[in-house]
Amino acid sequence: MEARFAAFLAGKISKITIDGITFYWWCGKICTCKAKRPECSGKNYKWTPGRVENTGNFQGKQRHAQHVVRDVYDVLPVWECAWRDRGNKGMTYDNYRHQATAECVGANGVVKDFRHFKASEGRLSLPAGMTATRGKEVVWLWWNDTRDKPAARPDDVLHVLFFRESVPDALQFAEVSASTRADGWATFAISLEENDTLHLYPFFGTADNDGFSPNEYFNFRF
Repeated sequence: MEARFAAFLAGKISKITIDGITFYWWCGKICTCKAKRPECSGKNYKWTPGRVENTGNFQGKQRHAQHVVRDVYDVLPVWECAWRDRGNKGMTYDNYRHQATAECVGANGVVKDFRHFKASEGRLSLPAGMTATRGKEVVWLWWNDTRDKPAARPDDVLHVLFFRESVPDALQFAEVSASTRADGWATFAISLEENDTLHLYPFFGTADNDGFSPNEYFNFRF
């Protein structure tokens, strides 16, 4: 065993199991995990109710991730920038986004916790005291931010993503009139069916889309 462990340390063996703990190399580091119990692998694997539920939730999160990545974050590189800025080298930026939002997404890829869902994250800061009001089919956002520093530039651009509660697996862009941090306000039209709820996630990004802020959250019942 000592010879095998020495070979593992030398990189000649990719993984080794000792006393029920598996050691393996990942991104140049030694990582560990518990070895699978006999009933958890091969012919002995059993589909318990808990495993069925967890598998369904995972598949739902994957479906949600595929939609979000394709329709939103391939256009606006929020999570790629956040992953880069935080130096998370042990995972991909998509894994990082998934980790940040997974608890808010349930089975079938639908959002189950709109308030805590993270639409954005990053090195920029949000204005303090941002507010939102709505008319029949219009939403207004207001803020006051006169800073001029790396985390809050006057030319930072406002972005707004939203969910309709009636379509909880479709994150969408709001068509916001061009608005910057220095402007202090923005408006956009939104059309919802009666008794639907709008979940808004406004945040700021640099003019060149190289960095973003965390999002604010508002909701309105129509």
